Amino acid sequence: MKLKRYYLFALFFFIAIIFNQYFPSPVWSQTANPGLGAGYVVNVETIQLEGVSGFGIVQEIPSGLHDIVSVFRKNGRANLKHYRTLLKSVEEDLNKRSGDDILTFERGVLLYMVGDYGEARTVLEKLIPRTPDRSIREEAAFHLGLIAYKQKKYEDSVFSFKDCLWYNPHRANAHVNLGIASLALQKNDEAASHFAKAFEIDAKSEVALFYLGYLAYEKGDKEKVRYYMISNGKMIEPENEIFVDWSRKLEKEDSQLRQLEKQYQLTPTDGELNLRLSEAFLRVGDKEKSKFHAEKALQILPQYWASYSQMSAILFYEKKYKEALEFVEKAVQLNPENLELQIWRGSLHIFMKDLDQAEEILLEVIEKDGDNLVAHAVLGQVYCFKKDLGKAVQEHEKCVALKGQHIEVEELAMRVSRLKNGYPDSW
Repeated sequence: MKLKRYYLFALFFFIAIIFNQYFPSPVWSQTANPGLGAGYVVNVETIQLEGVSGFGIVQEIPSGLHDIVSVFRKNGRANLKHYRTLLKSVEEDLNKRSGDDILTFERGVLLYMVGDYGEARTVLEKLIPRTPDRSIREEAAFHLGLIAYKQKKYEDSVFSFKDCLWYNPHRANAHVNLGIASLALQKNDEAASHFAKAFEIDAKSEVALFYLGYLAYEKGDKEKVRYYMISNGKMIEPENEIFVDWSRKLEKEDSQLRQLEKQYQLTPTDGELNLRLSEAFLRVGDKEKSKFHAEKALQILPQYWASYSQMSAILFYEKKYKEALEFVEKAVQLNPENLELQIWRGSLHIFMKDLDQAEEILLEVIEKDGDNLVAHAVLGQVYCFKKDLGKAVQEHEKCVALKGQHIEVEELAMRVSRLKNGYPDSW
């Protein structure tokens, strides 16, 4: 039976997903301010892209603006009557406390909420040079970016979000909105760098994941679309309608899947066909159908390594890491010379929090194949988790020298950057 590399190829797109579950990004918050508080209430607009719903610009309201937050949580930006009532109240307070920076900022936000973009912009532009409070300046710059975007002044929007990031370079949604504004200017490469930075700061940023996937879709790279939108996005929020809709869109566009389903109607007892169907359904996020065909393949081909490898991938996707490791070890017993299986085995030891065992396995792979790109990339991530920056950088340099492209190399670059900037991944 010939070696089928495509059974293993998809496994490596899942490795980085779970790394982000076990090794979450740090949580960044603004400097404490009695008036603005710490943290935000977030609302993400929806738009249409490629005939499917997608994420739009991200609004963040500082948690200290209690009255606005209360209405915002309940009604989003739809209930103008409540916002106008609040605006009137804030303006009355400002008449009594002229020059109050917090109240002035609140007025600017509320003017934005009711759609008076011109006046909102005037208020916030005057506030920034006047106030000594950096957190107010940051928030004012963020909202100026939103206002300019709504006015379709995209160059101004880019400028304001960059201004916001000058005050706080680790604000993920400022990077996201800067990316969206850059897209409006058709600066896709610049947009991609900001979405990647947002993902680096917050590996659970659904909007960053969506746009990284969307840009991959524009380039025709369906594997990366599935990695960002389906594998990562649906794992973070399985019922998210946007990711579900894109999963369906990709499934409809997957001509290979359609062809495999037709073949299955003719030969349902073909074990390798069931394996290929299982992998194809897992690729588009349909776990139930994927598991059905994997279990059927295991019944038909109980001594074939790929039957166990595919079951391992499904269990991995279900976050059943111990069971996934048991299946891949069975696959290794049946095919001990397969280095991709060994890398997958080493990766699963990471998920089992056994970094030393993972390192040992990956080093053995590299000893047999010194130019194995994925082995170097995953080993480099092991060193990141061990906080060994020197060795992690060495592995990344080896990946660059090999001049290969793989999602694990991108993951390694992200984690090296985190470690260099002093916010390493933790258990």
